[in-house]
Amino acid sequence: MAAALGQQYDSTAYPPFAVTVDLAVFTIRRDALQVLLIERGGEPFRGALALPGGFVQPDEDLSQAAARELAEETGLGADAEPWHLEQLASYGTPDRDPRMRVVTVAYLALCADLPVLRHGGDAAAAALTPVEEIERGAVRLAFDHERIVKDAVERTRSKLEYTALAAKFCPPAFTIGQLRRVYEVVWGERLYPGNFHRDFRASGAFERRGSEPAPWSQRGRPAALWSVRHSAGSDPFATPLERPLASRKRSALRRAAHDGVRRRGAPRPPRREYAALLREAVEGYDYPRVAYDFRKESETCYEDMFGVEDCIGALLRSRAPERIRDGLSNVLYWGYARQPRRRDARVRDFRDAIPVGDPKLGQFAELVRSMGERPWPEAGGSELLGLKRLRLRQFGQMSFATKILMFLDPRFPVLDLKVAKAFANGGFAPLSELRFDKGGIRITRSNMMAYECWARWCQEVARLTNEVPPPRRGLRAVDVERALFTIADRPDHRDRARRLLDGPEGWRFDCT
Repeated sequence: MAAALGQQYDSTAYPPFAVTVDLAVFTIRRDALQVLLIERGGEPFRGALALPGGFVQPDEDLSQAAARELAEETGLGADAEPWHLEQLASYGTPDRDPRMRVVTVAYLALCADLPVLRHGGDAAAAALTPVEEIERGAVRLAFDHERIVKDAVERTRSKLEYTALAAKFCPPAFTIGQLRRVYEVVWGERLYPGNFHRDFRASGAFERRGSEPAPWSQRGRPAALWSVRHSAGSDPFATPLERPLASRKRSALRRAAHDGVRRRGAPRPPRREYAALLREAVEGYDYPRVAYDFRKESETCYEDMFGVEDCIGALLRSRAPERIRDGLSNVLYWGYARQPRRRDARVRDFRDAIPVGDPKLGQFAELVRSMGERPWPEAGGSELLGLKRLRLRQFGQMSFATKILMFLDPRFPVLDLKVAKAFANGGFAPLSELRFDKGGIRITRSNMMAYECWARWCQEVARLTNEVPPPRRGLRAVDVERALFTIADRPDHRDRARRLLDGPEGWRFDCT
């Protein structure tokens, strides 16, 4: 069989290309975020600064190549405890390397303290350079490495908001002050110590490891030492530390300048073009289309989200407590479909806390029945309040409460945490008043008002889009939310997000 395939396949019919790995290695030195750069000792770009990296060998995969290059440039293995190593993105512009067609896979690496740097291969020297000098153009890099550094910096700044990744810049046991300084250096913002201490303690991502030994001459209580909880070290919702608004605006302006996007006065697309952009984003929505049959203990995959909506919606509208419980479990199962371990833990916790005989299931059925007896409102503030009063386990945040509303009626869009954080501080009125807490969106009066505005915006955008003849079926409010979720998943689509959020030419949205 292999011989037959070898005879049919002609490798010379395709142009050759190579694969490399490049490493954006960050650490903090002298109160500045610094990146490891090498001076190239050979062509092309002899004498220019570049990221460490090299070609992938025939007998190794990408992660092995990244680990090998990291060890060659720093003398420390990527599997060592102080390191964080993750794949960043792939870059394959045809003219990025003058030698031949080269596709590179970039990796992001973080470390508290780099060992003595050493260089090898085609590197003539290795040194740390402040990221700020690269961002303002004072230091130029070979190939497209400036773009890689900027993408890696923004990934790092973003992940500090919703993970415990900042601890990788600290020693294994650190003080709260040391960790706060990491956030200040990476974000470029001064943080109020009292607020930071409160958020730090509320996150639950850190555990006490004793106290810092103090010199005999020092008075007062020694500082407490902390470390990341082992179970929360990779938890994507471990630490809800809010990035300052001013810092986000500056980052957005830097990205806009880099991408050549005019943030103010940019023309809005005509309605037909706007509808095509929105429908294209909706078609790109690729969240898993799954539900779980708790009786057969098997997962069902559907061709589209309509099948998922019909299945879970029917369970939620049932009068049978067991089916309602399965429906609520499926809201969690679908919502965490990309995180199987977290999904299973959340579903198990909900089903353990809400047995079939729990009166809350009957109260939920009454709530759904009363919602169906009266005309559906334009938004869902009162429905969210009803869900909040039920105090269902795992449904205390708006993200999953609105998922319930979405499965009951697609005129209710989801207010997902990823979408909310991506667009709340970008001048987008429907989400600009949101307040985040403990990694989620609490169901508060002000947040419910923001959700009502968000729902009206999604409904109005769907109506405007449907005025342009759709190819198959019209869009719903939940489809508009899914389009923005698709864009929030793709940071390279920022220009498309701006055009969708602005709306078509001649349209104005009043959030009052």
